[in-house]
Amino acid sequence: MMDILEYLRKFRLEIEIISVNREDTLQKEHISVRWLDILSEEDSDKRKEKLLALWDAACGKEFVRVITYLKRHLIEVYLLLNKGELSLLYAIRNKTGSMYYYEGRFPDLTVRDQYLQDNWHKVPPGLQRFYEMMHNGFYYSSSGNMGLVPLQFLVKLGDQEWEILEEMEPPLEMNLNTSYGFFKNGMGDYLVLDLEKEDTAREAMLWYSQEEPECHLPFWDVVDEWTVLGIAE
Repeated sequence: MMDILEYLRKFRLEIEIISVNREDTLQKEHISVRWLDILSEEDSDKRKEKLLALWDAACGKEFVRVITYLKRHLIEVYLLLNKGELSLLYAIRNKTGSMYYYEGRFPDLTVRDQYLQDNWHKVPPGLQRFYEMMHNGFYYSSSGNMGLVPLQFLVKLGDQEWEILEEMEPPLEMNLNTSYGFFKNGMGDYLVLDLEKEDTAREAMLWYSQEEPECHLPFWDVVDEWTVLGIAE
């Protein structure tokens, strides 16, 4: 465990691995009963089994590749505390034996911006369930990339300046003010949903910082494949 903590503190100096019984820091009223049941399980195999059952219940149809990979390669999960915020660390051993660490924050819908609060029903149902039941983001722990973005850090395209817009001929296929980057790869590129689209989950966009976007993509196929690439490298 000390090796893991040493690794984590390369990126966040104050981070801790804590027990679910740390009453002084763990505010249980902010965590669902189902999550507390998982975290309180002392047997490692049973804890992982309960955790993966929650994945299946929340987004089993959407994250098929990710869940299959976790069932085979998840070694352990740890409760993290960093500057008063709790999250769950996934220790994953890939096929070559290397360890990778992914992180998921606990669900918190209060951090959504006003537009998302008012239009949450327009978010694809599977994505709603993920943020409500599973995690507020799920990403490579050291960088925050190659995964779903926490709601408070979502990029709204209309709030940014994009040089690529000068090369795109109007009319644009999306409304920048209703388009959010829900997945990021760490290279300035996002998988974007325009919440004004009729079939949002089937009309995702790969938004590149230096190239014109790719449109009309199946959101979950891309997210599932890219997340597995992140945890299996």
